Amino acid sequence: MRYIFLVVVVLTKAASIVPAQRISGSIDRPAEVSPVVNPGFLTHISQKGLNFVAAYARTRVANVLRTNVHYNFTGQLATKSFNFSLNGLKINRFNENFFLSQIDILSGLGFGWRVADLTLTTESSYRISSANSKARGIANIKAYRSMVDFLFSAQVGEDGRLNIVMEDCRFIINTVTVQFSQTSADLFVRFLPLINRMAKDKLQQLFCPTFAAEILPLLTDRLLHFSPTTNLFSRYFLNSALLYSVAFRAQSIEMQHIGNSFVMLKQSGLSLNDFRLPYDAPPLIASATNNEHMVNIFMSNHTLASLLFWMDQFSEFDYDLSPETAPTKEMAEYFMTECDKESVCAGTLFPSLSRKFPRSHVEIKVTSITYPRVQIKADKIVVTMKSSVSGSVHRQRGNESFLTAKMDGIYAIRNMKMVDYALFGKLELESFIIADVVSQIEEINTESMEFLVTAFNDLVVAKDMATKLDKGIQLPKLIDFEMLNARVTFEQDRIVVAADLCAGNQCRNPVVAENSDSESVHYYDEVAT
Repeated sequence: MRYIFLVVVVLTKAASIVPAQRISGSIDRPAEVSPVVNPGFLTHISQKGLNFVAAYARTRVANVLRTNVHYNFTGQLATKSFNFSLNGLKINRFNENFFLSQIDILSGLGFGWRVADLTLTTESSYRISSANSKARGIANIKAYRSMVDFLFSAQVGEDGRLNIVMEDCRFIINTVTVQFSQTSADLFVRFLPLINRMAKDKLQQLFCPTFAAEILPLLTDRLLHFSPTTNLFSRYFLNSALLYSVAFRAQSIEMQHIGNSFVMLKQSGLSLNDFRLPYDAPPLIASATNNEHMVNIFMSNHTLASLLFWMDQFSEFDYDLSPETAPTKEMAEYFMTECDKESVCAGTLFPSLSRKFPRSHVEIKVTSITYPRVQIKADKIVVTMKSSVSGSVHRQRGNESFLTAKMDGIYAIRNMKMVDYALFGKLELESFIIADVVSQIEEINTESMEFLVTAFNDLVVAKDMATKLDKGIQLPKLIDFEMLNARVTFEQDRIVVAADLCAGNQCRNPVVAENSDSESVHYYDEVAT
């Protein structure tokens, strides 16, 4: 069964649906399908995942503070009689092992990133001048228990794209002291409170832009940064656009994705997308989770079923078996109606075939007549497909049909795993039922058809079916780091993926499918006011 509804994609946001076009086969979908309202899959980032990103961001903060932080500010002292300037040279030291980096969820609002308890000392050159004198030298500025607060919101565009927006940044220093040499300190003793206040104000203005430029790309590129459309393989794509606003819960960030597969075609110089399916996504509810993993993904059958639907539209489950399509010369001989007595071929298996069609070869066609149905059970994924089987003999005057039948195939997706946010599995034939056999050959009946299907599956079909999902279903990279371990389990009507992430040396010895417990320490209470 083949049918395609084409949505013309132009450079504007407008889209129009052109009449349905058949690739092949018949149409058996309803005339209208209601808009998709249920997500195809849900994604969760737990507090543990945010703690991981915060720890990685901490290393970036340390790297920035190890480099020179430049500043240059000027002010006036007393009654505008003295001009005073400080020029930052370098950061001498900071409490590298003791400052805190924490990302916390602000329920219903967004999330915040805080760097707290940061104490640092910068080396600066100073210059003071008046109408009658000038002086210069070196001074150290010590900032005690500094804190940087960022507040982010998540905005969903009309196209379902997620945008992370920085709403606010504040750099707060508890205390600042400017330390001069003993000789200079005596000169500035009456100005020290004013100089300290000036240095504090200027540094608080400086560090937000510095952190925003140096650290924020880590968050915006690594956290919740994904395209609403992902190329799977060949002509297939995954629509990961968001259906609704991001939900910021107490212990997790939760998103609902459309999650349907679709195809992209070219017609008359235009890009053509077909998003339409003969069914809607079923209801999907996330299972209870204790957030022991950093990332959790919950999938209904919609993503997988829509991918198999489009693969079926492009005849990926149809087989044309003949000497020309046989992978080996030995296998090609199986289709001959005559062969040596010591050999095995169609003619020796079915003598009537050899007598009726001598010196010919057989062609078998398996063509799907309904799109694949996918059911997720508690222990496996079951895929059912209905196909027609036809047999013909190739003769000089043309092909002559001698067989028609129907087959219900039951497949299972096994060895499902996730690697780098891509879901892999192998499609295997579990069982089949042959019905409605109409044959002109005496020996070919339901029983012998079962033998033939088993043989063809072992020789050709099984190997091909097993590779259908070899390139993986690429899901959004919620936190863009390497997966340390990922566990894929089946529950009734949903697939559950739980994964942790790693960076650097943590990734050298990954542990697969192992649970781990961790406690989250929360340092972020609210954005400082």
